[in-house]
Amino acid sequence: FGSSDVLQVDERVNTMGSTSCQCQKPRPSGLESSLPAEMVTWNVRGRAAPCRMICAYANFKVKETHYAWDKAENFILQEDPSMNLPILLDDKGQVQCRSNAVLFHLAQIFGMNGVDADQQTQIEMLLFDCNDLRNLFMDQTMWTRKVTQTVKEFEAKCKGDGYWVAANSFFNKQDKWLHLHGCDFFVADIPKACDFCIWEMLDVHEAFAADCGKPSPLYRRPHLNSFFHRFRDLSKLQEYFASAAYRLPTLIPRFTFWSGCGSKPAADAPRG
Repeated sequence: FGSSDVLQVDERVNTMGSTSCQCQKPRPSGLESSLPAEMVTWNVRGRAAPCRMICAYANFKVKETHYAWDKAENFILQEDPSMNLPILLDDKGQVQCRSNAVLFHLAQIFGMNGVDADQQTQIEMLLFDCNDLRNLFMDQTMWTRKVTQTVKEFEAKCKGDGYWVAANSFFNKQDKWLHLHGCDFFVADIPKACDFCIWEMLDVHEAFAADCGKPSPLYRRPHLNSFFHRFRDLSKLQEYFASAAYRLPTLIPRFTFWSGCGSKPAADAPRG
């Protein structure tokens, strides 16, 4: 993406005014929107993928601008030192930043954050548990986090049991949750905010497990398997699954040992 894309977004952000991450009063649930909105994301699936999917499911039209790492860092920190992508710029002049805040804001707009306090609590529990899994995954795959520090260590964890024992504990919990609650999705018979995050991590681990020569996270987890395919077959998401956004790298390739199906460690990654 050229400099014109960056300048366009930079000017847009600088004229927005507030950089609060607090959500505004949501629109009535069930309403589709054609109001202008813009989302600024890294040029990867990353934490923006659930936000993209929930917008697609709700038929909420968002103009998306991608940043490469070296094109975005300065503008973000100048605008707000606490800001990180994705950023949602809505029609009211409000800026939502960080994936969880953006996803919760969108879920409020679309009526997908729970019908009562109990369901909202369940959604939050599942989202934060999924965040723990994502952090585990990023510690494994991103050498810049300095947890897994060399290609040699990465490959040993992938081919051995070290990473997968921890990751499978999350998939076991998810399978048991679905069995216990008996819904088509995690808290209801229609998707809620948590389902988009959980599905994204399952899809990522399907590819990661295949590249590591490990069993699918769906293997011998019948409830999780049913959820995965039920979600993948949602008619409202087929346009997204056919889009270029779904085929983006999982993580920024230059900072990772693994950034998507068939990928190799970054050239700058320590070899060990």
